[in-house]
Amino acid sequence: EMVLRAEKRMEVNDPLAYSHVAVCYRSGRFGRQVDDLKALELFHRAAELGVPDAFVYIGGYYADGIIVKKDPAKARACFSIAATKGSIWAKHSLGFFEYLQGNTVIALRHWRLSAAAGYKDSLDRLRDGLGEGKVSRDEYAATLQSFLRSHDETKSEERDRFEELVRARLHD
Repeated sequence: EMVLRAEKRMEVNDPLAYSHVAVCYRSGRFGRQVDDLKALELFHRAAELGVPDAFVYIGGYYADGIIVKKDPAKARACFSIAATKGSIWAKHSLGFFEYLQGNTVIALRHWRLSAAAGYKDSLDRLRDGLGEGKVSRDEYAATLQSFLRSHDETKSEERDRFEELVRARLHD
């Protein structure tokens, strides 16, 4: 039902509807078969309509060579566009991308920024870097403080209830 509503919203060019339906095709959830070609097409439309995270998905396709020819330069460009448009996930993805390319210093910089904005996976990567001696205790402590401040700023009972509802629906 949720996907049908989103598909209806696509008729009026709702950018988030395009993105949500694309994720369903990418993951094979909510009654949709995995169809990366359809997902990529919908992510492109969502990106055209201004959804920053759509660029992250498109970048992932280029990074992994799924449906399109593997192209690290295009992947980096997509991640950068999304990050410029404010996607914290994109900053994390840039970090991961740079790490896989052997650019550890650049990766850590991206992870510090996204962790400070509240992205837990980036904080976990920095913790790993701390254990490996690539991140200082002071850097980690400062980033952790920013991470906690970010989470305190976004806490609300309504958000907690919504997250519980979403988790319950995902496990149904």
